[in-house]
Amino acid sequence: MLNSVFERSTDPTRRHMAELLRWAPLLERAAYRFGARCIAGLQEMRRGLQTQTGAAPPTGQGSFPAYWRLALANSHLGLLATTDGARPWLVGMADSFAWIDWTPSLTLVQERSLWFGAVAARNVATFGDAVLEKYLRALALATQPIKVFDATFGLLAIALDDPRAVPALRSALAGQAQAFLRQGGPYGALRASVVEAALTCLADPEAADRAFLKAVGALGPALEQGRGLLGRAAVRLDLTARIGSQGYLGLSGLPRLLRTPSPELYPTDSDQPSAASLPPVEIEAHLARAFESGHQGSAKLH
Repeated sequence: MLNSVFERSTDPTRRHMAELLRWAPLLERAAYRFGARCIAGLQEMRRGLQTQTGAAPPTGQGSFPAYWRLALANSHLGLLATTDGARPWLVGMADSFAWIDWTPSLTLVQERSLWFGAVAARNVATFGDAVLEKYLRALALATQPIKVFDATFGLLAIALDDPRAVPALRSALAGQAQAFLRQGGPYGALRASVVEAALTCLADPEAADRAFLKAVGALGPALEQGRGLLGRAAVRLDLTARIGSQGYLGLSGLPRLLRTPSPELYPTDSDQPSAASLPPVEIEAHLARAFESGHQGSAKLH
């Protein structure tokens, strides 16, 4: 049953994932353990793929497909491990240690791909308001823009999934945006803009959804028609890309991603070009984006 998760040439179909999710109460803890091993492997591979300056992966394509397959497997395992029934033990796990360089979403969000963001959204929603304060602390302490984006992404996902959290979170986010502006520095305005974009989405999720569908182009009709998200089009899209003057693709996409049941994120069949068989040259380009270092004054979320 799990072979489809580790398949090297095709993506799991909706039928495969629906069947696996039906067995989630039996598989979720093993899936989480496998996912943790995937994350450790990915971190080790990242160190090998990055240059000394941490800018882009070195020339050569041998390790790129291996990294890509492991990253995709981790995303599928993440959905299996974070179903609603798993929430009690997941929250207990998250409370058992201090969050320093970890959140339930960071390893997925840092891939900077719409597909991985969709999985991260479902993961965060499972943890729910039990990790709200931890995400707020992660946001307050974040100095790297990608970590600011991740913490903001997690907080917005919690609020959109549970409207009871909205009033308190709206106030906290507004205060944090002002704090980032006061702190200044090379990323002060950028960090504030991410939080402000989340507030904009929170104020009008339907407008955010319209902006998201416009930004994803031909992928929008496919999502609206229930044909799934996983595929080359979604993995190519940058989760952190700016859309319009007040939005980011991943944040504006959260209302739709959260209301889409997990199996429906997957294609109904395997006819479309798969994410798993992305050509090595495109995997290299994806990793160059995900590994890219920020520069002082940069307006990008590196």
